[in-house]
Amino acid sequence: MSGRGGVGAGVAVGLTVDPQEKDIPISRAVGRFFGHLWQAAAKPVKPTRPTKTTHTMRTSTEETPGEVDGQRVILRRTTIEEVEFREPPEK
Repeated sequence: MSGRGGVGAGVAVGLTVDPQEKDIPISRAVGRFFGHLWQAAAKPVKPTRPTKTTHTMRTSTEETPGEVDGQRVILRRTTIEEVEFREPPEK
């Protein structure tokens, strides 16, 4: 051991370790690790930026057939017009 406290010591990653639990079994350390992952995955995430609502007003597509190097091609241009409503930031 490198003097860090054994399997369960989380000194390297900033976790607090009870001095009496320095040499816990590997199964408990792995269980705690997956428990932390499970809690992080199950916790809902709060949005960090204001939510916005977008409404599509109009979509138009223009197609122009052509030929490039003897191959028939279609140039397609799609324009999407949207209106975005943003919520004011919280005070």
